[in-house]
Amino acid sequence: MEDDGIDDILIAYSILGDGKLGRLRSLAERTKALSVVADNDVVVEGLGKAFETVSRPLTVLVECGTGGRRCGVRTSERAIALARRISALPGIGFGGFMTCPATGGQRDVLGFMKRAKAGVD
Repeated sequence: MEDDGIDDILIAYSILGDGKLGRLRSLAERTKALSVVADNDVVVEGLGKAFETVSRPLTVLVECGTGGRRCGVRTSERAIALARRISALPGIGFGGFMTCPATGGQRDVLGFMKRAKAGVD
């Protein structure tokens, strides 16, 4: 995709299934930077398996559910555990935490993220 001028992509939803993971790996080979999100072990394990033999690890952000009640891990402890799992697998690397906060929920987000960050520092 570098030839199209798009060289840094974030895919903000979970990628599941061999076909989709194969296409994701192909996309990763054509971009300078590709990041995805994950909010559970099944997604992380699939990403790890699909990328275990790559030369440049895929960046994976932990999606945190900080009040919107849509998706993401619900506790900072779970976010920390998932970040550690990402860091332990070959082919992928922990890239940080991501959230879409609920309207008016900034205080909840701040506390959640502070606890999560403290657990991975």
